[in-house]
Amino acid sequence: MGTQYSDRGISLLRIVVGFWFLKAGLSHLAWTPLPWVSERWAKIMPKVVGGHAKDNPIPLVKGFLEEIVLPNSNIFAGMSSLGELCVGLSLTFGIATVLGGVGGFFLAASYGLMTIYKPSSQGFHLILITAMLVFVVTRAGRTWGVDSILHRIKPGAWIW
Repeated sequence: MGTQYSDRGISLLRIVVGFWFLKAGLSHLAWTPLPWVSERWAKIMPKVVGGHAKDNPIPLVKGFLEEIVLPNSNIFAGMSSLGELCVGLSLTFGIATVLGGVGGFFLAASYGLMTIYKPSSQGFHLILITAMLVFVVTRAGRTWGVDSILHRIKPGAWIW
């Protein structure tokens, strides 16, 4: 009986975290006619990344942000928005949660490295990274998620 409650607790956390990613992804997208980065986010994102790059103490991260992300900010703004949307859909609805958790891990780790100099964000990103690992390891979509149905259809698939 204890395992059942644990699964429900992890699934509740998965849904809440998924909804947070979904909200973030949707807020950065425009639907014209396909989803892509909104004009507003395309203008704000380089300023946000530039500020984090300026203060980042890790030379590799600082260089990546300044030399790769900022010159291609429209592409990275779109990719991060679509990534947040996909992770959000995956975790909220419990579909392909292994992929959603891995994607969320990379997004959270990237955002965490970008803001590592800010003590206020370190704990948040560490918790988010840990949650993503838990979602992957526990196959969190098998409780209260579409993965429970998919797992019954194809039990050996690694994706759920």
